[in-house]
Amino acid sequence: MSQPKQHFMSPNTPVETQDGTDIEFNPGHMLGGRYQVITCLGRGGMGIVYKVKQFFLDKELALKTISKQCLTEKSIRRFQQEAITTFAIDHPNVIMVNDFGLLDDDTPFLVMELIDGETLGDRLKVCSRLSVDEVIDLFIQVCFGMSYAHTKGIVHRDIKPNNIMLIHGMPLGTEGSVKVVDFGIAKYSAREGGEVQALTRTGEVFGSPLYMSPEQCQGETVDHRSDIYSLGCVMFEALTGTLPFIGENALLTMLKHQQDPTPTLREATGNTYPKSLEAIVAKMLAKQPGERYQSLGDVAMELNAIKTGGVVKAAVRQEQKKKKEEDIVSITKSNFVTLLCGVAVLTAIASYFAVYSITAVAPPKIIHVRETSNNTPASSLPTENTPH
Repeated sequence: MSQPKQHFMSPNTPVETQDGTDIEFNPGHMLGGRYQVITCLGRGGMGIVYKVKQFFLDKELALKTISKQCLTEKSIRRFQQEAITTFAIDHPNVIMVNDFGLLDDDTPFLVMELIDGETLGDRLKVCSRLSVDEVIDLFIQVCFGMSYAHTKGIVHRDIKPNNIMLIHGMPLGTEGSVKVVDFGIAKYSAREGGEVQALTRTGEVFGSPLYMSPEQCQGETVDHRSDIYSLGCVMFEALTGTLPFIGENALLTMLKHQQDPTPTLREATGNTYPKSLEAIVAKMLAKQPGERYQSLGDVAMELNAIKTGGVVKAAVRQEQKKKKEEDIVSITKSNFVTLLCGVAVLTAIASYFAVYSITAVAPPKIIHVRETSNNTPASSLPTENTPH
């Protein structure tokens, strides 16, 4: 199915501008002394994204800046942190940052590669869900990109379908056909002081509730394993067309992430999925970080094993766990039957000895009294001591 062509390069989910009221810089305007505005691509919560041309290199790029009504000290610091974080990641599956600077009025701007594509969120609106093969090809690349970010100590904290880009004209299995964007609330997990700590204080909740890990929902300090959980939610949605947890409001959704048992893919749709894929998603969505995969590199290897017919360790462990539980149940049942048999035998033995004890007791001495006629005086009746 051909997709409508759309340019997207926001680290925030953009909505195309329908009129000029939101455009702060018109076509032809020069930004930062070297970036000429071609058109406005759209705007997100705080930022506006423009298609620009690097004047000296004649190269088209995307430039993002903060909307003037959203300019605050905190938004500027967070914007700068986004630039620093994304610039540290040089990987074909992560959007590339080319430049960062200040406009004449000191408004910060961020220059990124121009992406011709659509978000996974847009794709799911059209086709509801993807095939197993498409999901495997797509998420192997996402895992590679985010695994690289994690090796740099960067936690994304807002992985969701709208932050995963699918490049037009490139098959999903091709390197660079998928890119992760929007590191706006990312943080360095290995560094908790200074500016970063001010932007990511423990107890603050950042992210999208539909995709947040249990520990993220509680406002706890998160590490790369929180991203693994979030990506598990996205994979669940891509496979089933529905979310693993959704409440009537954001708070109830976050409670479900923390408390409700994780549904299987089959429970969500009624369709049958490969057991190995069920096992991978279940492990990614474990409530406790220690029970999840410990790296997205491992997830990529497991997904590739499905593709190549290899062994999926999560599926093997799941089968071993299931067999162990079945053995425990079997042993318990066997022991229960043995116990019942033992009780029955003991009851029979006890009953036997009870009856035997009653019959073994000597019978009481019986005194026979002869019947006499009414006119026989009582004194003439023989007594026990009277000889016959």
